[in-house]
Amino acid sequence: RYDIAKQVLGEDEADSQKNELYTQILERLIADAQSKAQANKIDIAVTDAEVEEHYQKLVTQLTGGDVAQFEAAVKENYKLSLDEFKNEVIRPDLLQTKLQSWFNAQPDLSKDVYTKTDEIMQKINSGSDFGELAKTYSDDENSKDLQGDAGTILIADMLPEFQVALKDAKTGDIKQITSRYGQHIVKVAERDSSEGEDKVKLHLQQIFVEQTGFTDWYTEAIAKFKVYHLIKFPV
Repeated sequence: RYDIAKQVLGEDEADSQKNELYTQILERLIADAQSKAQANKIDIAVTDAEVEEHYQKLVTQLTGGDVAQFEAAVKENYKLSLDEFKNEVIRPDLLQTKLQSWFNAQPDLSKDVYTKTDEIMQKINSGSDFGELAKTYSDDENSKDLQGDAGTILIADMLPEFQVALKDAKTGDIKQITSRYGQHIVKVAERDSSEGEDKVKLHLQQIFVEQTGFTDWYTEAIAKFKVYHLIKFPV
């Protein structure tokens, strides 16, 4: 990793701050190890298929599907091969996202959020207007004044959490979805499959309830792991 830093910064600049770079690199390696350890503890893992799927989405979004162009950009900006990029950039990011989603899905860790979400669902089930509830309760400042209107979106472009929950959703369905950001009460205003089942679009309204507390929980959780420094940096 120090060799990569030298390529990014230039050899002279890297050598001038060698010990600082060693410390930063070691701290990142420890952070990655702590993240993996916590994920193992609660039985969370990132599969190769998930890494590959996320990689393909990045290639499509950033270079229109041009793998050669994307590979060149990775080598230029990160000084990594594609395999290194997948395992050292994509995989740790996906693992953190999974940890965040796991935390948000635990009612005991976010009691106020789940109490608020349950209250909203009770009002919906009692016949209250979804749009008015969005204006009153939603934490999404961009859509709450529009009665929660989130626009029309391709299912394939949604967060994975939404894709799973809304894959078979029909017009009029209302679902509660946990994402990496919090709780979403989503109403399918319209399902459009006119371009085929692989290009289904959904017009959504949503009431978003933001969740906080993950950073404090995670910091406390990883503090329970012992870290032994057995590395002496060269002068």
